[in-house]
Amino acid sequence: MRPIAARLVQQAEYFLGSFVHGQIFVVKGQKKFYSKWRTKKMILHNYPDLEKFDGLRLKKYQPEKRISDIFKLNNKKENSIILIYIGSLYERRGIMTMLKALKILVSKGFKPLLVLGGIFEDKSFKNKVKKYIRKNNIDKNVRITGWIDYKRIKDYLACADAVWLPHPASEQYTKDSVSTKQLEAMLASLPVICSDLLPLTRFIDEAECGLAVDPADPLEHAKAVIWLCENPEEAKQMGNRGRMLVMEKYSWQKEFKNFKDFYVQMLK
Repeated sequence: MRPIAARLVQQAEYFLGSFVHGQIFVVKGQKKFYSKWRTKKMILHNYPDLEKFDGLRLKKYQPEKRISDIFKLNNKKENSIILIYIGSLYERRGIMTMLKALKILVSKGFKPLLVLGGIFEDKSFKNKVKKYIRKNNIDKNVRITGWIDYKRIKDYLACADAVWLPHPASEQYTKDSVSTKQLEAMLASLPVICSDLLPLTRFIDEAECGLAVDPADPLEHAKAVIWLCENPEEAKQMGNRGRMLVMEKYSWQKEFKNFKDFYVQMLK
């Protein structure tokens, strides 16, 4: 019944479209599905709000005790690095790739700490993750925080050295899209380790603010982490360039001006 239902909804939507004056899309690729609609159209990207991250990295940040305990801020050692991933803890988001890379890093004498902030997709995958962590003796290298409220994201980012986005080459991450998590990391002056996928590399290439690697290769991800460990000054510069790019081009403040202009045009 799905094809039939889809066709009926499409026709109903097209009819209702005759009463619409304007359409707002979040990515460019959505516009093509409504090319026949005689409406004013605009793209309103989901870019981060500068005010929500105001002051972060510009002054010495003092997170609350609970967050400090999670990150073990007072236990930084040589060859150590704090990595953070915030988002859905789904297998299709590359969680296992990060854990396998951690195993490689530990075997090479590095001391990474990976903070996973989010909710597991189901109990089965949660058990799989915990079993892998125990079996490979990386308990000390992983902290699972659970859900992180959006208001608290900047607190966690302030304690990290880099953000990790190991997304596999699924349909979601190969089509036209914007990773808000990546832009938030850049705004926090953090270098980004990500999969070599166009929606992620477009910002990496533009600002030289991170490292893009093979999505399915834990060794390549591990090598990227090692590079950041061994090149702290370059990593810092990556973070600074990423922040400047977001502030200049990819903030909600920039988008809001376009948003306001769009409404002004429709009300003329």
